[in-house]
Amino acid sequence: MKFRNPILTGLAVMSFGMMVGASPASAKTYKSVPRSIRGYYISKSAHEALAISPKHVVEAWPLADAYQSTVTKVKNSGHKYSIRTYIMLGGRNYTTYKLSHYAHNRLAFGGYSFQKVSKHTYSKFLNSWKYVRG
Repeated sequence: MKFRNPILTGLAVMSFGMMVGASPASAKTYKSVPRSIRGYYISKSAHEALAISPKHVVEAWPLADAYQSTVTKVKNSGHKYSIRTYIMLGGRNYTTYKLSHYAHNRLAFGGYSFQKVSKHTYSKFLNSWKYVRG
């Protein structure tokens, strides 16, 4: 097979490669939680607390239970984070935490606002009768 116009053929191949290789901007995916949202968070209105570390998310309630989930995947798109986790309860039960990091020290989760606090304040919140729902 003989090509008559190699320049035209080259342009056609390049343009096809650009169409196939080009992809729209997509969310970044991580295996651990980014530093920007790690820390201790409390929500007085939700009577709930979150502790987010690189590989774990702990969801806790004052004077009640706390559940530690292991992070498998984190997707980031702008200021929105989707954290895929699992907890072992007779088998792997998967959960996805959808967080919105809307300020330097605040995030939204489950319709409530969470404030970033120190470890001392986090512990004090969880051991206080003042925030017990009931």
